[in-house]
Amino acid sequence: MTAPSPEHPALEMQMELDADLHRSVDRLKATHNGLWDMATYAMGWSGEGAGPETTGKRLRPLLCLLVCGCCGADWRAALPPACAVELIHSFSLIHDDIQDGDATRRGRPAVWKLHGSAQAINVGDAIFTIAFSVLAESKSDLAAEWLRILSGTCLRLTYGQFLDLTYEDAQRITLGEYQEMIEGKTAALVEAACRLGAISAGASAERLDAFARFGRALGLAFQIQDDFLGVWGDPKVTGKANASDLLARKKSLPILYGLERSEKFRSLLAAELSPASIPPLLAELAACGAREHTLALSRKWIDQAFESLNAAQPLGEYKPALETLAQALLERRK
Repeated sequence: MTAPSPEHPALEMQMELDADLHRSVDRLKATHNGLWDMATYAMGWSGEGAGPETTGKRLRPLLCLLVCGCCGADWRAALPPACAVELIHSFSLIHDDIQDGDATRRGRPAVWKLHGSAQAINVGDAIFTIAFSVLAESKSDLAAEWLRILSGTCLRLTYGQFLDLTYEDAQRITLGEYQEMIEGKTAALVEAACRLGAISAGASAERLDAFARFGRALGLAFQIQDDFLGVWGDPKVTGKANASDLLARKKSLPILYGLERSEKFRSLLAAELSPASIPPLLAELAACGAREHTLALSRKWIDQAFESLNAAQPLGEYKPALETLAQALLERRK
C-alpha cells in the first residue's frame, strides 16, 4: 500500500474509510437484505439521488484519522474507531429525524418517511450495533478502551437528545442549559473522534487532553454555526427555509437569546406563527443583538479550538489537512 499523498492525505483516508464502512454494513446483506437496503439508503449509498451529497462529508471519522496521523502514528491504526464513530453518527441521524419529525435528510426523504418509524428505529439499532461490533472484532489491544470511550459518548449523546426533546415544551431555558444540551448532542461525538484518534496513536496524556479539548470546542462552534444558519442561512445553499427554526420555535441559540433579551420578541414568538411572522421576528432578533451574540460565541469557541490544537502540537504532513478540515467545518454555509 502506498503512503498517503502529503497534498491530499484526507482523500486516501476517505477511500479506506468508505471501504471499511461498506464492509461493516454489508454484514447485513447475506441474510437481512431488506434491512441492508434500508441501511445503505441511510448511509447515502443507494436509492434515488444517492451520491456525494447524500453520504455526508465524513467529518468526524476524518478528524479521528487525521488526529492519529498528527500524533506521529500510521492513521490506519484509527480506522476501526473512525468507522464506529461514523456509524454512530448515522444511527443518531436516523433516530433524530423520527424524534424531531424531520421529513428530509440531505435532500432526500428521511428513512422513516420511506419505511415508517418502526422500521427506521430498527435499522438505526442495527447500525448502532454494527458500530460496536467493529470495535469488538478489531483484534486490537485498544479495543476495550475504544469501547469504553464510545459507550460513554453514546450516553452523553442520548442525554443531550433528552434535553433537546425536553426543552421543546419548555417556556424558557437559559443559555447555560442550552450549552449543556449541545455539549451532549453535538460536541460529545466530535470530542470522542479526536480522543479516539489520539489514543490510537499512543499519544501522551497531555496531547490526548489537548486534542479532546480541540474536538469539544470544534463541536460547540459547529452547533452554534448550525443554529446561525438555521435563522440567517441562505435557503438556496442550506437546502431549508430559514424560517423553519422560527416557525418551529426551536430552542436554538439566536432564538433563546431573543427570548432572554426582548419582550417584543417573546410576544411575537408566542403568537400564532405563519410565514408572514418571519420578517418582524428577524427584525427583532437583529434589534436585540442576537445575530452578533451568536457570531461572537461561535468565534469564541473557534478561537479556543485552535488554541487547543496548537497546544496539542500536531506533527508532520497531516497538520495542514487537519487545520483545513477544521476551518472548512467552521466556515461552512450549509
